[in-house]
Amino acid sequence: MTDSYRVTIPYIRDYQAELNPLRARLVLLRAGVRPPVIGAACELGYGQGMSLAIHAAASAVAWYGTDFNPAHAAIARRLATASGTAVSVSDEPFARYGSRTDLPDFDFIGLHGVWSWIAEADREAILGFVHARLRPGGVLYLGYNALPGWASFLPVRQLLVEHAEAAGGQGAGIVDHVGEAMAFVAGLLATGPAMARDTPGLADMVAALGRQDASALAHELFNRDWQPMFFSAVARRLGPIGITYAGSADLSDIVDRLDMSAAQRRLVDGLADPVLRQLARDAIFNKRFRRDYWVRDPQPLSAAGRDAVLRDEQVIATGAVTDLPRPLRAAVMLQPDGPDADLVSAVLAGLSARRRRRLGDIEDGLAGGRVAPGAFLDAVMFLAAHGLVETAQDERTEADARQRTDLLNRHLLEDDSDDAADIALASPVTGGGVVLSAAERQLLRARRDDPAPTENPAGNAPTSPFLDERLPRLRALQVV
Repeated sequence: MTDSYRVTIPYIRDYQAELNPLRARLVLLRAGVRPPVIGAACELGYGQGMSLAIHAAASAVAWYGTDFNPAHAAIARRLATASGTAVSVSDEPFARYGSRTDLPDFDFIGLHGVWSWIAEADREAILGFVHARLRPGGVLYLGYNALPGWASFLPVRQLLVEHAEAAGGQGAGIVDHVGEAMAFVAGLLATGPAMARDTPGLADMVAALGRQDASALAHELFNRDWQPMFFSAVARRLGPIGITYAGSADLSDIVDRLDMSAAQRRLVDGLADPVLRQLARDAIFNKRFRRDYWVRDPQPLSAAGRDAVLRDEQVIATGAVTDLPRPLRAAVMLQPDGPDADLVSAVLAGLSARRRRRLGDIEDGLAGGRVAPGAFLDAVMFLAAHGLVETAQDERTEADARQRTDLLNRHLLEDDSDDAADIALASPVTGGGVVLSAAERQLLRARRDDPAPTENPAGNAPTSPFLDERLPRLRALQVV
């Protein structure tokens, strides 16, 4: 592994909501699949361990994980220690980790990005691990670079790697040459080569990548192995070990009919083959990255069984319809084939107090009586896709997790190693994380030091979007 992946370069500290097992429940229910009870979970390639630490602290799940960068493991252990959570953190390569005899079987296994950046032997080790360790009915989350979105970038990526290596970039030293390689390619595209003329937007793609962190680019583009894949290729790898596609973990994909033309919707709806359907959708949107939930030997639910489980799901409001951009609100109002605008507003209104509620209770309270289950679920998914609703844990799990999340959040707020970076804080309500900007972190620090807002000279209490809107939502999620 160490000869194909930048193990000596720390990856950025980021949070991936898709790795929260609770997020998968609505996706599986929409697919008519029974969600598993998650007792044990594992993250493969956890980076600096932000997602691993948050999900372990904020839930009752026993979390395990391995990442082949020892520096990452040290950071992940510090985060787990800060919250007092027992997390099994390893820095073993996938093959060695899979050979251990002290690991449990898992109800959830997740990996984000790493599938695209590793050698074929390591992908085989991951497949072997999933085959041996994922329980029947268990969920696999896989985030990976996808085709056709990256197809036009393949020659650019080769130029980047060759330039960096010619400049002497090896091991950790590659970071010093990332900027030079990006500048070289940008300069080449500026000369008007046929490659740029035949691929509109290629120069803009390179420019956008050039603004990213050099360490992140070293991981994502400058590995010896870099393999974006078609959905069908991934499905062929997972099918023989009993892994079936359940749905997109990127919830916006589930309600993306607003962005499809009528002809595109008719074409996709007419495809019976699930793999071909996903390939067609990826072509329509030129997908560059997929986030998917898969299930091992899925347990199908009848329509009545699905509705019963769905009605018991608990959700909490994390925003308001007015948070949606005006063009999106207009699209919902005008698009007859998308989520029903009145139903979307009514569902969110049932959660206006920012307390968890059963979906069944919300549905029963809708004006006009019971609505079609598909329409109701699509409205909930639309709200979740745009960050206005999240699935909530039961109150006992929340209470048990609160002390751990408070300790972890205090540690994350006080950490001044990178004040300019966004962070995520843990919510015992959702079992997941809430991303805060660097500015919001500073405001929370200020309120921690002086929790009572002072009045301005006019004698009025200060007001701001953060105090009026964001802070009450963070309190409802018990982040602060």
